[in-house]
Amino acid sequence: MIQINIILYIILFIFSSCIIPGEDHPTIRESLPDNFKIHYMRHSGMLPDYENMILTRDSCVIYYVTDKRVDTVKFNLPEKKLKNLYDLFIENEFSKIETMIEEVYDRGGVTISLSWKNGRSKKIEKSNSGRSFVTDKWIGRWNNIVSELEKLVTEYEKK
Repeated sequence: MIQINIILYIILFIFSSCIIPGEDHPTIRESLPDNFKIHYMRHSGMLPDYENMILTRDSCVIYYVTDKRVDTVKFNLPEKKLKNLYDLFIENEFSKIETMIEEVYDRGGVTISLSWKNGRSKKIEKSNSGRSFVTDKWIGRWNNIVSELEKLVTEYEKK
């Protein structure tokens, strides 16, 4: 039952990336919002193999899914680490990262979304997976962000 819920969550996450924001494109503020959330997902295309990480001030969780096994790790991230990640998104201009769409049939990769609420909900999502490719101009900044998030996935996988 847990696998079905996780699969449905992933499908919802992937389809939510198809939503095109209106004229008011959210940008990251200089200070860390109280209800800030980072959602990171690395998947292997059509294979049932992925890592799904959600980071907030209050709680964090990583789902490690391989074949038919789901391992869940819950933890708390120190405020300083969350702030450092937030600063990393600002320094690398996450909200400005450009992507392009190409025809691809089975490609894994990484999708990252940031969300918060200040008056109304805001969300910024970028993907370098499936048909979406980060442009050459932005790939270095994208990789800076991804490598830091992957360090967390690896760090907590060992516990």
